[in-house]
Amino acid sequence: MDLSVRDEFQGGSVIAVHTQENTNGVAGVVLTFSMEDRYNVWLVDQQGVVVDSDQYGDCPAALFRYAERVTDQIYRYHNRTAPGLSFEVKNNG
Repeated sequence: MDLSVRDEFQGGSVIAVHTQENTNGVAGVVLTFSMEDRYNVWLVDQQGVVVDSDQYGDCPAALFRYAERVTDQIYRYHNRTAPGLSFEVKNNG
């Protein structure tokens, strides 16, 4: 699987992609956006064939699911804790 941000995948534009080697056939997680389907999180095999997918109407839920999928892959296939995600939030106070 060779995808990059802004590539087209399953009718949407790729926002984020995580690829993993040595995963018993599961190669990556892809987050896409399209006006019709909104946000989709795809679990794909090494040939880019969709294994599973989840659809979301808003970005925060899709980003959370994407992070869950990536964390699961890192932990499952490399038997170590995945790095945590952090977000910068502007303090208006």
